[in-house]
Amino acid sequence: MILVLTKPEWEQQDAGYKEFAMMAALLDQGLPVLHLRKPDASLEDLSSLMSRFTMLQRSRIALHPPLWLFQSCSLMEAITILESFMNSQNLERIHISSWFRKLLGAYFVPFCCKMQQSGFLLSASIHHLNELGALKGGHNDLINYQYIFVSPIFDSISKPGYKRNPDLLQLDTAFNHTISEKLVGLGGIGPDNLRRVKRAGFAGAAMLGAIWAGCFQKALTDSIEKIICQFKKCVDLWESMEQD
Repeated sequence: MILVLTKPEWEQQDAGYKEFAMMAALLDQGLPVLHLRKPDASLEDLSSLMSRFTMLQRSRIALHPPLWLFQSCSLMEAITILESFMNSQNLERIHISSWFRKLLGAYFVPFCCKMQQSGFLLSASIHHLNELGALKGGHNDLINYQYIFVSPIFDSISKPGYKRNPDLLQLDTAFNHTISEKLVGLGGIGPDNLRRVKRAGFAGAAMLGAIWAGCFQKALTDSIEKIICQFKKCVDLWESMEQD
C-alpha cells in the first residue's frame, strides 16, 4: 500500500489549481488515500478546495485537523466545528496526529469513539514505538485505526534537518504480525529505500517529498505526468515485493 501526503503549504491561485489537479490525478490513478494536511488553511480555503473534488475522490481524502482551529476556541467548540465541517464536505476520514492526540488529553478516547460511531474512518501517527499503547488509550477494543503512520523512518526529504529514528525499522522485534499489518512507514521514503521499508515489516509506505519534489516548477501537464510516474513506480515496486 502506497499513500501520499500533501505539501503543508497552502498554494494560491494558479499554483493552488495545479496542486488540486495533481491530487485529483493521483486519486484517479488508484491512490487509496490522500492525506490532506494544510495546517494554515482556513475552513473557507479547505471548503473551496473540496468543492473541486468529486464525491468519490472525497471518500479517499483523510483530513488532518488544522492546529489553528484548536488554538482559536475551546476544545469542545473546535471539535463541534471540525465534525460539522467534515460532514458538510462529505469527508469520511480523519487523521489523529501526535499533537492532536496530546491536545485531546482525557477526551482522546471519547473523541475517537464518537467519530467512529458517526461513521468516520480513523488513522493516526506515532514517532516512537512505545507510543502505540497511547493510541489505544487503555481500551484496545474501542478504537479501530485503518492504519498508523510511523515516522521518521529516514531523514526527511521535505523537512531538511528532520532526522530519522533508526529504532523505527525494528518492527520485527517490537510487534507481533497482527499489529505490524496496520503500520505504515513515513519520512524520507522513495523508490531507492522502499525495499528497506517492506523488509522491516511495514504494511505500507506514505510519501511526501519523493512525490511532490520539483512538480511545481513544471507546466501542468508535465507536473501531472511526473507525479503519476513517480507514484506508479513506487506502487509497482511495492507490489513486486509482495509477490516475492
